[in-house]
Amino acid sequence: MTEQAVSRRYAKSLMSAAIASNKVEEVYRDMNTILQTLRQSPQLKAVLKNPVIRGTKKLNILRGIFKPHVDPLTMSELELLAKKSREELLYNVCENFNALYFEQKNIVFGEVISAIALDRKILETLEAKFSAKLNKKVIFQTKVDSSIIGGLIINIEGKQIDSSIKSQLQKLKLQFIQK
Repeated sequence: MTEQAVSRRYAKSLMSAAIASNKVEEVYRDMNTILQTLRQSPQLKAVLKNPVIRGTKKLNILRGIFKPHVDPLTMSELELLAKKSREELLYNVCENFNALYFEQKNIVFGEVISAIALDRKILETLEAKFSAKLNKKVIFQTKVDSSIIGGLIINIEGKQIDSSIKSQLQKLKLQFIQK
């Protein structure tokens, strides 16, 4: 079984326990705290992946860093990972848990690419229209790419809507070439 599949199983198990304990929000916050810590500390990631360091040592490190800051349910998941010698999967487990959280909350993320920075009101309008269309809460991240000249490129749920001036000009060029 791949690391991703194993990580997803641990995340699903944690989500089930969080739902049963009515602690989904607390565990979600904890997962983000852990992710942030791992992103800011490549040394910690290296320690967790190092096969030479014994599991009990890794468990003590995880307890020392996270026990005062996370819910006991989250801490039990960290302990389980360490006891099963799966602590190198922690980062992926956190990401998979967050994906399950967003799925449960019916939230999807998308990207809007524009030639200039979008006004907040325009972004909110786009989010509202796509939320109504998809029956999900849509949250867009923005990116500025002046090469598209104008218009928007929207990426959401594996689909792309390209209404950029650059793509329209390319289509016109192609039509002229074909005729």
